[in-house]
Amino acid sequence: MSLISKSYRLAKRALNRLYTRYVKLQAINTPVCRIEEIDTVKQIVIIHCKGIDAPIKLKLSETINDLVILSNLSPQHASWIGYYYGKSYISTEASSASVMNTHDLLQNDGESDYAIIYQDRKGNIAFQNRSDYQQQIYSPIKLISDNSLINKFSAQQACFLGIQAGIAANKKSHHRKQSLTTKSQLRLVKTS
Repeated sequence: MSLISKSYRLAKRALNRLYTRYVKLQAINTPVCRIEEIDTVKQIVIIHCKGIDAPIKLKLSETINDLVILSNLSPQHASWIGYYYGKSYISTEASSASVMNTHDLLQNDGESDYAIIYQDRKGNIAFQNRSDYQQQIYSPIKLISDNSLINKFSAQQACFLGIQAGIAANKKSHHRKQSLTTKSQLRLVKTS
């Protein structure tokens, strides 16, 4: 056996090991769960997880408070859950006993490219790139509608952004309805 064929086999074996490690690392970074359906009327989300035959049915409020399920969703799917929860947040706030804890959603996991820094008075979100520490400010609706941006956040932070976007969209539609139904009226008051 020649020295070249021996070194070729060793190099091939080393490349195969590197490739399998790379595939395993890629599998770790892919989401385990995905959304199959969101019922906005009943406030139920149906989630399918790899390795489980039966889909999981949860209320939106239960999904928001379950960090294990949220962390196994893609940031885009987590933002969708947050958005629909935020759209119904005002109506469920008074009737629901389970209140969302946003502090848990804002914890940094260290694996995402972006981290939320603060929310200003207008509702815009300031976030920072972890590699070059550059800060940017966007509205939450713009953040969740841009797939390349939302996928750079962790799933928990994407869910928080979705909640803020849902609340903002709900407020905008509420103000539009209110402005259409009420007319401004001036009343003359005669003073003597």
